[in-house]
Amino acid sequence: IVSQAIQQHSGQRDLIYLESRIAAFRLEPSIIERNLALLEGSQLLEMEFTLARLEGMGADYESKLGELLDQKLPSERARILISSASQVLEDRLPSSPIEQNSRAKVEQYLKQIELKEIVQERQSIIVAISMIKHSIAMADFDFAKGEDIIQSLIGVGSIDDSIIVNLRTKEAISNYLHGGKNLSEVVELVDANCLYIDNLMLSESLRLRFVEVLIEDEFDVAKTRFEQLTNPNLFTRTNTSIRYSARWWLLHSKIYSATSKSSLRESLMKFREAGCVKVSAELERLFHTQF
Repeated sequence: IVSQAIQQHSGQRDLIYLESRIAAFRLEPSIIERNLALLEGSQLLEMEFTLARLEGMGADYESKLGELLDQKLPSERARILISSASQVLEDRLPSSPIEQNSRAKVEQYLKQIELKEIVQERQSIIVAISMIKHSIAMADFDFAKGEDIIQSLIGVGSIDDSIIVNLRTKEAISNYLHGGKNLSEVVELVDANCLYIDNLMLSESLRLRFVEVLIEDEFDVAKTRFEQLTNPNLFTRTNTSIRYSARWWLLHSKIYSATSKSSLRESLMKFREAGCVKVSAELERLFHTQF
């Protein structure tokens, strides 16, 4: 629809900017790159920043970030910083530790969020920050800190119950990985909680995470549960669904040896599409080593 409108109103900069934002949401950097020459001012800066993020150009990304934040309202600044922090956390292989430089970068982003200046979207931003901190706590197997974060969210009140269920499920999976829960207990909890969550992308991501944890020690169980996962092609193209697809194909390469090479290549391409530069580099090395 937007493309048709642009053809009818050639040179309409706001429509071109809208097309670029849609392309950013769909992770289609080629469209953004094509449109840069037609944008200017704050719109150009935002799309240059977005393109640098999508293509994993760290230096360009950081150089544009400060300038972009200066032009945004406090709530918009917070969303950009939360997205940047999440991107850093996501750029690692499943179950791998968080590197110190990545941890420092996440903390740097979160410290720049000024909650006292945010009124209307304050609660959703607090929830997003808490979820990032909870992910770090689970990667560290710091269950006491994770519980503190959950209790502070419960204290906020009027938040979606599925958020707490999501965090509790991640906690149980991490606890199993750490040796603190038995398999049957976690299987029952994951299945029950995923049925409660009505967001298919969220529930399937939790099931996928469980398979990632099972694959090393419970291969047969992992294979059975993997075959029950929703195929990534059935999800709308978003950053979240592309990361899901990347992880799905990585598991596929481990489970089905006959197609391991093509599956690993597919995973590599999906991680690259999602802007996960470190993971892409690791998988590329693994690909060349194995094949």
